[in-house]
Amino acid sequence: MKRVSIYIRVSTQEQAKEGYSISAQRDKLTAFSRARDWIIDDVYIDDGYTGTNLKRPALKGLLENISNTDVVLVYKLDRLSRSQRDVLYLVEEKFLENDVDFVSLMESFDTTTPFGRAILGILAVFAQLERDTILERSKLGKERRAKDGKWRGGPLPLGYDYINGKLIINEYEASIIRQIFDKYISGSGMDSIARRLNSTGFKSKRNGKFTASKVKVYLSNPIYAGLTPYKDTTFTGEHKAIIDIDTFNLAKSILENRRTSSIRALDALLGGLLICGECGAKMFMRKIRSYRYYTCYTYHGSPSHMMTSESCNIGYINSIKLESKIIAHLNYLKDDDQVINRLIPKVLKSENAPPDKKVLKGLKKELSDINKEITRWYDAYGAGHMDLNEIDNRVAAALQKKKNIEALLSSISKSNSEFQGSHVDISNIQRKAKDFSLIWENATTQERKIILNGFIKTIIVYKGKDPVVELNL
Repeated sequence: MKRVSIYIRVSTQEQAKEGYSISAQRDKLTAFSRARDWIIDDVYIDDGYTGTNLKRPALKGLLENISNTDVVLVYKLDRLSRSQRDVLYLVEEKFLENDVDFVSLMESFDTTTPFGRAILGILAVFAQLERDTILERSKLGKERRAKDGKWRGGPLPLGYDYINGKLIINEYEASIIRQIFDKYISGSGMDSIARRLNSTGFKSKRNGKFTASKVKVYLSNPIYAGLTPYKDTTFTGEHKAIIDIDTFNLAKSILENRRTSSIRALDALLGGLLICGECGAKMFMRKIRSYRYYTCYTYHGSPSHMMTSESCNIGYINSIKLESKIIAHLNYLKDDDQVINRLIPKVLKSENAPPDKKVLKGLKKELSDINKEITRWYDAYGAGHMDLNEIDNRVAAALQKKKNIEALLSSISKSNSEFQGSHVDISNIQRKAKDFSLIWENATTQERKIILNGFIKTIIVYKGKDPVVELNL
């Protein structure tokens, strides 16, 4: 015998007081259950509660005890909810996910039958249509507000208060924004600016500390120049500017120049291997004019969490000279058979390992969860549970996260394919080890990094002395 939980709802206080609708529903649902030879487990009644949302005590109790029943029975679909999205959410994600069927007496909606499951599919189509309509309206609304110069919502930018539907300058916070732009165009780095603001006691919105990433957000926000951004364009805002457009464009230009002049870790041949022998901090590559140098984070002065002390005298180490010394050292080791035979298996071990299946599975699950989250947020907006601005911000962040995961999955898939088509034989490397110079000359930058990371554990760099190379023995 199946256990059935009966759910009853009336929408007005008058109906709840009269009580006839509750008893009428109870009588018909009880008779239906007996005809099906079902055992009534419990009856859940929400009297005087609207069906436009899911904030109902009896419904909450039903969901909490859902694992104790086999069927949920209602008099009509709108007794469960007046929203198709909510009905679909409850039936698909709460009932069926827990192996609980759903039956609506008046519509003959019964998920225990093929016809009932087909009707569920139709409901899903209309629910998706509603979601798409909400999304389109949201996009049009945001674009319209931007063109009208209105703030589109989201986290309130430092420097402004939101009063009577408009952004109004907060003079105290605006002085911080002006300092940030002044210091940056004067040559200060973002981490240095953040440290200075924190040391003088300034606070960001919600009393938070300043960080380099926050400073970058401020420098990139056209709101401060009196503009309203939308996608890749801006419109004249109805709010007052904190800085002039020339100052904003200058800061933007400096940001772009510093970004393009920075060197990716992939281009730094010794990236990740270098340790400063003077202070113990890690080292990275910098480009100054047309020259490339290695220096440590302590000497550079930022970011603070990478610094090991207040100062360091390592200076700038010419990248070409340092790399040449390391290559020469490896070239010298080619004649030491004992060293080569011990190193090669370790090099190949890291390269011959396919991507972890658990990692791939976890990324794919995360991708699926993001899609479900986005759907739920739009459903919540349609049901009136969430504000449009809050939805927009959440969805934008989720879509960016989704894009990053998809790119990572694509990269892993590509790496796996390349690995399967380029397996390296140990004995072949041993025979060619003597031709190290030729191999190195014809290797790509990425292949050279693989060789270095396989053979070398750490390179300790000193000022005015030869580096010390620690091998992966």
